Amino acid sequence: MKEVMDEFVFVYGTLKKGKSAHKFLKNAEFLGPGVVKGTMYGHGMVPYPMIKLSGEKTVQGELYAVTKDMLESMDRYEGHPHHYKRIEVGVWEPDDPISNAKAWVYEYQGSVEGLDVISEGVF
Repeated sequence: MKEVMDEFVFVYGTLKKGKSAHKFLKNAEFLGPGVVKGTMYGHGMVPYPMIKLSGEKTVQGELYAVTKDMLESMDRYEGHPHHYKRIEVGVWEPDDPISNAKAWVYEYQGSVEGLDVISEGVF
């Protein structure tokens, strides 16, 4: 029996198309681009971005429908709930700020002090 893709996940870094960890989403259904409220951080020594879900800034990424098994694999990859915590948030389409879907996103749990803000929210 085929597992149902009834979970939604918003990705913004290494899980995006063309990035190093996209393999976790190879059988997922791509739903389109998305935006969440938050701030993206990074610096040259870290090859992946981190977000904090707060403020007036936005982070751009991709929205996928996934299975529970895919979500559990991404949890392990992201170090949920210690390194990154999976949190359900509102996601909207870039050209439609009143559209709103609920999806899981991985929020960084460490300190962002001393990290650069990625002003456009794009990795």
